[in-house]
Amino acid sequence: MLKENTIFDKYNIRGRKIYSSQLDSCVVENRIIVSSLSEGVYVVIVKNSTQQKTQKVIIK
Repeated sequence: MLKENTIFDKYNIRGRKIYSSQLDSCVVENRIIVSSLSEGVYVVIVKNSTQQKTQKVIIK
């Protein structure tokens, strides 16, 4: 469970932000729907005031 406000940002491979959302800290699991994304490479950044995680995601 998240303990503070956490932001989820999704970028295309060119660095343009295509989605941003605040994750719900009241639930154990947050789901991000990717079915509307075209095939390609994306960068996902999940961050709060003390941490940041960056992950490359490939949609086929």
